[in-house]
Amino acid sequence: MKQRMYVDGFKEQALGKVLGRSAGQSVRSIAADLGMNLGTLRGWMKQALRDGRSPAGKTIASADWTPTQRLLALHESHGLGEEPQSTTLSRHISCFPLQESNSLERRSGSTGAAGSPHLPTLQAMACNSSNNQRDVNARGRWHPAMNPAMPRLKSYRTALVATVLILTVFGLEAAPASDTRIARVENGLLPVAATRIGAAATIHERMAAYGVSGLSVAVIDAGRIAWAKGYGVADAATGKRVTTATLFQAASISKPITAMGVLALAQKGLLRLDDDVNGQLKSWHIPENDFTRAVRITPRMLLNHSAGVEFESSGGYAPGDKLPTTVQILDGIQPAHNGPIKVMARPGQSFRYSGAGYLILQQLIMDASGESFESFMQSNVLTRSGMTNSTFAQPLSESLQENAATGYYAGGQPIPGRFRVAPELAVAGLWSTPSDIAKYVIQVQQSYSGSANQLLASSLTRDMLNPGLGRRGLGPTISGSGDSIRFGHDGFNEGFESAFVGYLNGGRGAVVMANSGFSFMLIEEVLDSIGRAYGWPSRDSTSQRPPAAEIRQQLVTSVPADKLASAAGKYRFETISIDIYARGNQLFLRWPGNGEAEIFMVDAKRAFCPPLIFSDVGSPWLILAPDSGRVDSILAGDDGSLRFSRVDAIRPQL
Repeated sequence: MKQRMYVDGFKEQALGKVLGRSAGQSVRSIAADLGMNLGTLRGWMKQALRDGRSPAGKTIASADWTPTQRLLALHESHGLGEEPQSTTLSRHISCFPLQESNSLERRSGSTGAAGSPHLPTLQAMACNSSNNQRDVNARGRWHPAMNPAMPRLKSYRTALVATVLILTVFGLEAAPASDTRIARVENGLLPVAATRIGAAATIHERMAAYGVSGLSVAVIDAGRIAWAKGYGVADAATGKRVTTATLFQAASISKPITAMGVLALAQKGLLRLDDDVNGQLKSWHIPENDFTRAVRITPRMLLNHSAGVEFESSGGYAPGDKLPTTVQILDGIQPAHNGPIKVMARPGQSFRYSGAGYLILQQLIMDASGESFESFMQSNVLTRSGMTNSTFAQPLSESLQENAATGYYAGGQPIPGRFRVAPELAVAGLWSTPSDIAKYVIQVQQSYSGSANQLLASSLTRDMLNPGLGRRGLGPTISGSGDSIRFGHDGFNEGFESAFVGYLNGGRGAVVMANSGFSFMLIEEVLDSIGRAYGWPSRDSTSQRPPAAEIRQQLVTSVPADKLASAAGKYRFETISIDIYARGNQLFLRWPGNGEAEIFMVDAKRAFCPPLIFSDVGSPWLILAPDSGRVDSILAGDDGSLRFSRVDAIRPQL
């Protein structure tokens, strides 16, 4: 079938190069040759395949797209894992019994609408069902319970849409099955609480141990996405599985993505990184006090958390709540849940992690660009970075909610309303996928090395990655030295936790996202397993994590029966209340805003609860005091200085 393409000028040239390329030429290299953004070229490809029409609607030329070309273009225009592995692509293409050229012409013998192509059933598309069906089942992409029959489609345009969905379901972004490193990652996690040092566990075993509902992973190797994969459920009520397209709240990973927007405006000359930010803000200004009169706050200070600004976090809003404007949040007035922004330290003198600083940057982006924050970031950062499955929309539209993970407390209790809403977009408002965050990481790596500068010039990227106070760059945390220098960030929202890491040399890194509280120790175990499988340089501590995060496997023993009975109760330290309870022969605590976590015994006196490393305690160590008899307090922290006193008893859970 001759497919008439509607393109104009440069689009005709670009799409013509895609169609006429040699077997070894990638879409990335074509974009580089044309001096254009890869995400833009992919967007044109996707649009042309979907609509057969450019925004201009101008007819220029016609071209034949063979089924093989269509599958390849659809794969690449969707950005599924950068460039596909040839063996994987050919294996999947062979599963589509679409014949070349004349098979797409109208034939009088066909059933259904005249000229309709015969699309394969899902069962047929598994090819040689024993081998391919086993492969698909092992990757969790398809289940025999699915309807094996697919009705014939009435138009080739509909067939293309179905093909996109099929390619997404079958996960062409995954690495070839022959890549044994995937299995090494999945089966090589080292539990931090172990009955034998060196004992490994699988991802699914560790998810169950931490009570994590869903997990999504993307691995970067040699400057490209090597593979991406989902595990567990995005929504337990419906049984919907996590896929590589499932949206997660990125939480504080929103900050380094926002930083790219600030730097893009600086590159255009629309703001100045080292000038007084109050002179550049239009809709709101930082209240002056003795600190600001002594030293003016600059956008650079806001980016690297040295401005000394603070505010009380709102904790998010429930779906349906009236959301405050950015100015209302900055001023701390209703319907905002927080207090006003305050300058609490001399600017530029010390590192103080600050969501307030990024809220000010949110307003600065709007004032400097003349656009809404969401609109500017979508068109100038997310789209240009190829992050087509990401959005700062808060709340999510109904259509996007269908693909969004439900947030859970550790143990499986869902967040009321599925997730919290964060109008503090620059602080914690990004919805994304590991594959999209990986595209950001790769873009930063390429710009740093000077091999590409789709969004930021190499010099500005190097400025961004230059560590300042607290080893902070302009957005990311900078860690390591020599070959182990890397940038990264963590994210913690209620019901969602995440992390990414990217090495400046060698094009290595990974992104892990989970839809569960108390999941960060699992994320750490996954990242460590990836590092071992891919031969990463050492991944030492970062300024974003407490020292206890460096803890390695600890030998644990069973909880004595007397502790199971005597420890159960409710305990309080200042404003934090926790519940301790027994379930069978295991002891658990329930932490507000995170869910439950198991307590292990390492000896007769000390207990160990790994997820507490990433709580307000910052340490996994607990002492159940006194040593004998009824426990009346829990001593937390490395030195036991945080005393949780018993306030009442609760019944053990069976």
